[in-house]
Amino acid sequence: MDPIYLWTLPVPSVVTDSLQKALYCLLSPAEQTRHDEMGSQTRQKEYLLSHALARIKIAEGLGMPPADLPLAFNNVGAPFMAPITAGAINRAPTEDHWHLSLSHTHLLIACALA
Repeated sequence: MDPIYLWTLPVPSVVTDSLQKALYCLLSPAEQTRHDEMGSQTRQKEYLLSHALARIKIAEGLGMPPADLPLAFNNVGAPFMAPITAGAINRAPTEDHWHLSLSHTHLLIACALA
């Protein structure tokens, strides 16, 4: 059975401007556009934190910079990751891509990779 990786993060009540800018730089142009188009600052913060968490933790396991992680989005906006086999997360995907799930609420962010 292939492993499932799960990371969670409590949503901080305050995210400094400098941290927001640093995390925003990790996002792809498509993620930045989607972030910018969100109407509420709360949703933007949740989106930014969830996508940054995914990029940081998955890239850490692969031994690569978070901004270089090959995330893309399907037609309904769900993220997926292109096949990669490197570092600690080292297995060939059974389909065209890894299965990635991001979830965020006002209190908690979760990222699962299988």
